[in-house]
Amino acid sequence: MTKRWAYGKLGAVGVLTPSGNPTVEPECARLLGDDVLMLTARMYDPAPDLLDRLVAYANRVDGYIASFGGVPLSTFLFACTGSCYLIGPEAETRIVERFKASGVTFVTAAHAIRAMLADVSARRIVVVNPYPQNLAAASFDYWRAVGFDVVHVVDVENPEPGYHAIYTLTDDLVANALVKAEKIAADLSADAILCTGTGMATLPAVNGVGAARPVFSSNIALAWMGRKMLGDPVTAREWLGGEAPWRRRL
Repeated sequence: MTKRWAYGKLGAVGVLTPSGNPTVEPECARLLGDDVLMLTARMYDPAPDLLDRLVAYANRVDGYIASFGGVPLSTFLFACTGSCYLIGPEAETRIVERFKASGVTFVTAAHAIRAMLADVSARRIVVVNPYPQNLAAASFDYWRAVGFDVVHVVDVENPEPGYHAIYTLTDDLVANALVKAEKIAADLSADAILCTGTGMATLPAVNGVGAARPVFSSNIALAWMGRKMLGDPVTAREWLGGEAPWRRRL
């Protein structure tokens, strides 16, 4: 039976985001558009260590989904790439398949990135990285394990990290990193540029960069997959193109 929503004629998604992340909701709202009802759950874990919290988010995902209560959602977007990098692609896929067996579509940001890279026929990637060294290393291991070649990494460092170095990155810092990444990608004949991490605000920078190859972020890929799961046939190249609807909403 088709569900009817007062808001969101295309459908509804439940978005799971880390509790301190201020980026996922505003970016996904702009990306998904007014025809998608977006409800969110903020994943909380008290572990003091970042990596421990990220692993806990993946391990406790059933509880976070339960927090939506009786809302009849069947599509969920897991907006935390760091968790998937740390648990690895096999454990990530087991979670996705477990939900699929119960009739629930569970899309991880990392799976969405993989789908977008495949859709644009990209294998060699330049990564724009906001992570600390230990998490960054896990992300590179993940991409190599699933068949992508990380040809270069451009680190984005925050001179004024505030409460969280990733969440407080400014547009100019990200834009400068993207300009550098595009030059390197051209020199190395990379196929695409990936801005990893759902907490790094990237939409203004991605929208403003004049790149000769696909440039996208975790949230851009995740929202694209979310719409596709709701029946939007948009291709990755259309979604990343200059006339994409989300660009007009910035």
